[in-house]
Amino acid sequence: FRLEGGYKAYRNWVLNSFQEERNITLIGGKTGTGKTKILNNLLKNNYQAIDLENLANHRGSSFGALGMPNQPSNEQFENILAEKLKNFSKSQPVFIEAESANIGSCRIPHTFFKQMKNARRIEIMQSKKNRINELIRTYSIFPNNELKNSVIRISKRLGPQRTKKAIDAIENENWADVCNAVLDYY
Repeated sequence: FRLEGGYKAYRNWVLNSFQEERNITLIGGKTGTGKTKILNNLLKNNYQAIDLENLANHRGSSFGALGMPNQPSNEQFENILAEKLKNFSKSQPVFIEAESANIGSCRIPHTFFKQMKNARRIEIMQSKKNRINELIRTYSIFPNNELKNSVIRISKRLGPQRTKKAIDAIENENWADVCNAVLDYY
């Protein structure tokens, strides 16, 4: 079909849509606390929720691209986000996982991210043991070489000892030790 005013008009609508005030509630918490599972349960129960990581095809960490399809362009990410938001009631809360401004190569639009930063926040807390179990379920299924590459990408932040410990643990498929080595960073 044909867009009235063309794609340029559509992009203007997309960008302007992020200026609209939203009733945002962030779901925050450390890596491995199950925030995405909570969002998915909210979606299944007909709450207004957006899984930004799903829209960006990236989990937002050094390990975020594992098992995910290619990321959309940033422009397409914005288009998808605007389309999701257009059907939501502005008076009802929109649940979104707390994210940094960048999710892989996709960037949350500045005006929308500013609203997220000022939103109410629900903090999810889990024991370290539960977080490790969640991370093992999520990431141990990926090839060891891909996991090693993800560790190497954050090696400057981990330092040489933790990096070596994580890589050795991957080679031995000792997933709890891998998680312990990188969780200080996350």
